[in-house]
Amino acid sequence: MRYRKVMSRRTLLRGTGTAAIALPFLDEMRATSVWAGEPAPPARAFNLFFGLGIPRQIAAGGLVGPLAPLAAVADKLAICRGVNMYECDGPENNHFDGAGGTFTGREPATVSQAGGPSIDQAVLGAKYPQGPDTLITTLMMGSFFRRKLNNDLSLTRFVHCWNEDGSPVDVPIETPTDLFERVFGDADIGDGPEDLKAKHYERSVLDSVLEQYQHYTGPASPLGASSRSRVADHLDKVRELEQKLFPEDLACAVPGAPAELPLLGGQDVDGGGGGPTLQVNQWVPYWQSMAELYAMAVQCDVTRFGMVMFQSAGERIRLQGDWDYNGQTVNFDDVAHPVGNGASHEYWHAYTPGNAHPEMLWHTHFFLTQLVYFMQLLDDPEYADANDKTILDNALITIGTELGDGNPHNLESVFHAVSGANGRIRTGEIFDFDASCTELYTTLLAAMDIDQTLGTPSAFNGLLSQLLV
Repeated sequence: MRYRKVMSRRTLLRGTGTAAIALPFLDEMRATSVWAGEPAPPARAFNLFFGLGIPRQIAAGGLVGPLAPLAAVADKLAICRGVNMYECDGPENNHFDGAGGTFTGREPATVSQAGGPSIDQAVLGAKYPQGPDTLITTLMMGSFFRRKLNNDLSLTRFVHCWNEDGSPVDVPIETPTDLFERVFGDADIGDGPEDLKAKHYERSVLDSVLEQYQHYTGPASPLGASSRSRVADHLDKVRELEQKLFPEDLACAVPGAPAELPLLGGQDVDGGGGGPTLQVNQWVPYWQSMAELYAMAVQCDVTRFGMVMFQSAGERIRLQGDWDYNGQTVNFDDVAHPVGNGASHEYWHAYTPGNAHPEMLWHTHFFLTQLVYFMQLLDDPEYADANDKTILDNALITIGTELGDGNPHNLESVFHAVSGANGRIRTGEIFDFDASCTELYTTLLAAMDIDQTLGTPSAFNGLLSQLLV
């Protein structure tokens, strides 16, 4: 048998300072032999959140209208309708209770603390008690804006990774530049002159790993021709993202406080509850840059756990501008709308079944389109695991939101969807349950061979066996 050197699953190009650029999965990273069975992918769990929710009457229509974006990945998802979150209902309004109970199945302790662990952290603790062999244990990302309730930080609006005691794992990274540096490292070249550092930043974070790059792609490389080509293509993609975030005519300074986000044009992120006005042609590329960076972190095994959020709970975002979707152009002009001055939150409050609510429907469609964009990145066969399935196939990805009905903002029939978890969850189907979120979340852990009730024990009456393969 021909001997082949096996490389680490988390092989990195390491440069000076803290620069660390992970490689995609390569043939040389396969640790199996002709006697071994199908290689098992690493355990991964991610929570995808979008604010405000989907009224059950709309969800009942299937993957059409506002839910049409999900059709692109429907064969990779189990769509779960009829999941009630009554056990999460507490003294606060349901924006906090629903958002804090999503992925935990418990009533939040406060507006800044959950009632228990989230799905991802339960999987992390069970599968990697000593922590996974990754650079970042839990990576959190989101485009979120409202943070406060009566000047108190309301973490349940925008945090969806919770420790066993209900404390937040971290807060989400919300700018592409911060996310780039978190994933790829700060390419610091040491204690040299500031002008030398500045020139270094003007070039590329890849400069710090140039020698190793040349080694991996050159004639002395331990990689085969196919893998050498993949490394080169991968680093080209890193540079492409870098150039989008750090154009040559700008200093590569990281933005300051979140309130100074250029996306908001200087507006206060909380806006006194009034919410910001966002230009569609700015928000979409902003979000997609973050989605691409986060996906690359997962593809390169920099992280296996975390959350991705598009719009926080109870958000009052106003959209402006044209949005093109599958050849159709939608014009958002929320500021001019008479309902609540066009804030998305007010569209949900105004919802009544049977009546036309095009603004709410298109907002929902817009949110789901962005989450589907991220999921499609994880479905890239170029970054398949050793079992030749995509990350979307292998990971446990749970999509959740905060509310069932738009008006009166209750926790009945809250929309969920789940990925296949390497063939453990039955995907490509729509399931109609009359079940608690505790039963759903506990079923997801059971699919991962974890014997733990996740949520509120009194709300658990058995596993949702229809979901399990």
